Amino acid sequence: MEKRGPKWGLALALALALSGLGCGGNGDGAGHPASDPELVEQAMAKIQRAAAAVLDETPSRYLPGEKRLEVLCLSPEEARRKKVGPEFIQCQVEAFSTPSRERRESVYIEGEAWRVPVAPDGTLGDPLVAEGYRIRDFIRNDNRLGCTVGRTPQQLCRVPFPAPTGG
Repeated sequence: MEKRGPKWGLALALALALSGLGCGGNGDGAGHPASDPELVEQAMAKIQRAAAAVLDETPSRYLPGEKRLEVLCLSPEEARRKKVGPEFIQCQVEAFSTPSRERRESVYIEGEAWRVPVAPDGTLGDPLVAEGYRIRDFIRNDNRLGCTVGRTPQQLCRVPFPAPTGG
């Protein structure tokens, strides 16, 4: 049997400690809050409520009725690829209109990224929009330009809104 000195034991202890913290390791997401289904579920609920509150405060001239939100959170691997640190759970919120008497089909509105800060003890903070209020901004542009009713091409209501040209 090969004799291993104190350096081997120190290296092994350090590797185990780092993998337990989610640093280094094999990239399986262990230690990242997004790998905890209970935390992700709580974050999704917080984000759903926050995004719905913003949407409820934004009147829609051409998309009457209720709006439907779908929330999908990033896996630990996706979070790492998008450079979202382990102090956040990030989710994508997609907004849709619901069918109404005026508009029989559901319409995709826009999507935006939200993050929930996670304290070292696992406590969740308040949700924050990560890349701007794209859903709200689309509805505001649509109210002005009528993109969803064909008055203006859809791409002109997409965020970021194009700068006006001279004239």
